[in-house]
Amino acid sequence: MRIAIADIVCITAANASGGLSVLPMSVSARKKSKKLAAGKGAKMEVKINREIRNYTESMFFGLTLRQFIFSVLACGVAVGVYFLLKPYVGTETVSWMCILAAAPFAALGFIKYNGMTAEKFVWAWIKSEFLMPKKLVFHSTNTYFELMKPSMEQKSKEVLKTND
Repeated sequence: MRIAIADIVCITAANASGGLSVLPMSVSARKKSKKLAAGKGAKMEVKINREIRNYTESMFFGLTLRQFIFSVLACGVAVGVYFLLKPYVGTETVSWMCILAAAPFAALGFIKYNGMTAEKFVWAWIKSEFLMPKKLVFHSTNTYFELMKPSMEQKSKEVLKTND
């Protein structure tokens, strides 16, 4: 069972007289959100993640800083490809080339696999496949058979003696 990191969260809200008031709120890791009364009839909602480690701060347009930077980079690559290739090929072909050129940059900002960012995942894959490859071989062991082997051999010897 997980325990919340904080016991009390204080929220600052404007009250009816225009001043600021601090509203304490109990935090529970199990509850998604808690509605608070702030002033005359106004309600405030605070969302709390179930897992505090999964929290990411939104910086620009609801994106994290990493996602925003890679999105801007993808747009820049698409615009660059458009202006470079527009004189040589048609509009439809240029649009597809822009999409194909921008997709890897956009993917780098958004993809996460097992808690790793895209470049960490690619590095881990290169290490496991090329730099330190290991051939894994499965050897089964029957523990029960290994434990019973001496008594089974003894029984078989006794049976052979009685048959002789």
